[in-house]
Amino acid sequence: MARIAGKPIDQQVIAKGKEIGQGSYGSAYRIGAFVVKIPRNKDSVWINFAGMPNAHPIRVQHYLNKANNQPDFARAGVMSDKHGDPVDVLVTKYIAGSTLEDLSDEEKGNVLRTRALLLLDSRELYMHDAEVVGNILIQSDGCIYFIDADQMVIAQRQRLARTPSFAIDVLEDALERYYQIMTKLALKRGRRDDEYRTRLSALRAIRGRSVVHE
Repeated sequence: MARIAGKPIDQQVIAKGKEIGQGSYGSAYRIGAFVVKIPRNKDSVWINFAGMPNAHPIRVQHYLNKANNQPDFARAGVMSDKHGDPVDVLVTKYIAGSTLEDLSDEEKGNVLRTRALLLLDSRELYMHDAEVVGNILIQSDGCIYFIDADQMVIAQRQRLARTPSFAIDVLEDALERYYQIMTKLALKRGRRDDEYRTRLSALRAIRGRSVVHE
């Protein structure tokens, strides 16, 4: 059972927390010095991790701890839902920081994003959704924190000696299909220099496949 300050997490504890984020893979609640992410998305649909193994708290815990170089930054746990059934959750430290988009200087934000991605690469990781607002936070002292790892994977050079996991394959297959659809739609509209075409090329490159030349 997941606990905060020695107390088990349940629906009542979540209800007293402050919701600070919603997404495709869950909703996040701040509870004191911690954040609890439950598998109920922005549409109030409970997530089945069997179809989204990349978002399972045990996997995300591993990647967040490695990305932030802190073995206790995140931990997976189990709470009870309103029916008393077990639900997998993720508990992380709460980081009081600014998103890159919050910064008044756009150029500084871009520099910090590049710095963050280089830092991540030095830790042998890559983030497919680094552009999503709030996934990377900057504290006032300049420290960088990664707070979401649902789409974090091993870096390209690691794949020379290590086969990507089943969760990574499922995630990247889904991303590739989505990027292909969006790229074709953009081409039909006469937009060759589209963001999804760039994302598709980057994805195929990290997977060791041919880049997009359409």
